[in-house]
Amino acid sequence: MITFRHFNSIMEAIVLYLKYTTARARHNAQASSHLMMATSGGNENSTEQIALSLLGKACMRMDLITIHDIMMAVQYDDDSVGELSFRGWTINMQNILNARKHGDLAFQDKDFGMAILWYNRVIDSHLIDSPTVYARRSLAYLYCGLPDRALLDAMKAHCLKNDWPTAFYLQAVALIKLEMKADATDMLEEGASLENMRRNFR
Repeated sequence: MITFRHFNSIMEAIVLYLKYTTARARHNAQASSHLMMATSGGNENSTEQIALSLLGKACMRMDLITIHDIMMAVQYDDDSVGELSFRGWTINMQNILNARKHGDLAFQDKDFGMAILWYNRVIDSHLIDSPTVYARRSLAYLYCGLPDRALLDAMKAHCLKNDWPTAFYLQAVALIKLEMKADATDMLEEGASLENMRRNFR
């Protein structure tokens, strides 16, 4: 029997998938131009040709340890300053920030089951919109052998920050785990393309 909560989860997944396919089509056009230039060199590995970063290479190898180390180094640098909801300036805000701190400590200690529980409290509060929290919970789900949930969280991180390479790379890892390798390759290419564009703007 499908409960109302399960129905909402299904509908949320459908909406996120539609956003994912729309974004994929948009970024494919950008990635294609990079790939056309890269393939002129004769290398058959198109993903390598667009200069994957250390994070991109780790995701391609499904090297969760390296992904974790990189995400720990980056911390919350990729979150926008305005991640806190106006609703968040209440007495509950400190409780949610404490929950995120506990989640971060569990994530650092690689206690991923506990990290998921703390991040659930942060996300369910609807007081903080943080792509990094979703990305961290996504990696935690991967460690716990739940790639479907990891994919959903990576997609949510993408919705909050649609030009964030990390969100694409985590989708790639989850898709590889789900044996959707063609889609995973697209995500790796799009993540690498975004990183290359970032470098060009520096």
